[in-house]
Amino acid sequence: MFYTEAGEYDDAIKHLKIQISLMKGDEVDEVAFLGNLYGRRGRRAKALEMLERLDELSRQGKYVSPVLKAWVYSGLNDRDKAILWLTKGYETRAHRMGLDIKRYSFLFDPIADDPRFKDLLRKMNLEPW
Repeated sequence: MFYTEAGEYDDAIKHLKIQISLMKGDEVDEVAFLGNLYGRRGRRAKALEMLERLDELSRQGKYVSPVLKAWVYSGLNDRDKAILWLTKGYETRAHRMGLDIKRYSFLFDPIADDPRFKDLLRKMNLEPW
């Protein structure tokens, strides 16, 4: 997370790819995080591959929170889809909602000024940043 918060996306991608290779099938959050980073770097095709990987992990029986898809769409600056998946997460009380939104707020920087995002934060009694 440090590299991302410092804006050093290429270093973050490099280290995250190493981490994923060592995780042996339990890399759901990391795949979504990598998708966010690829999107921020303008590597749309790679970000979309991470969405496909999340679907694959889900088919393998891994829990993929709707919020994780929102991470990727936020990195792609696809506000509509990011808000759609966040709303699904809110409605289902999904993992990574609530205070995790604040903890991982940097993942939502690309959509943080969207009024729909701010409204969703208010519904969860979280102050927009």
